[in-house]
Amino acid sequence: MRERQQTSIIQITGFIIWWISTLVIVIGGWLAFMDVSMRQANVMNAVPGVAGKDDLTFLISIAFILIFVQAASYLALKHLHAGSSIIWPVLLILLSFTGNVFYIIPGLSGLIFNITERR
Repeated sequence: MRERQQTSIIQITGFIIWWISTLVIVIGGWLAFMDVSMRQANVMNAVPGVAGKDDLTFLISIAFILIFVQAASYLALKHLHAGSSIIWPVLLILLSFTGNVFYIIPGLSGLIFNITERR
């Protein structure tokens, strides 16, 4: 049976960033959904100048993108030091450009750690 790898301080920092980011996404998504719901109610009451179904479609599209980014970043953080590979830290660095900017911290730290671990 394979021994479980101990979690490093880099991974712990990354998971703290991940949880804060997830919390912000959930609260922001809830607030955005409530805003769109209120505007939808105004559309039903024929208030001019209020957007309708397109807002909800856009909101759902953004939600799916953010869910994908969060899932990919969780996997990257979990496998950050797996076999001293540089794939997972590079993925975190790339995700920092599409999602949370703070993912660059564990990405760069993991990259430096894994490169020095290889030598």
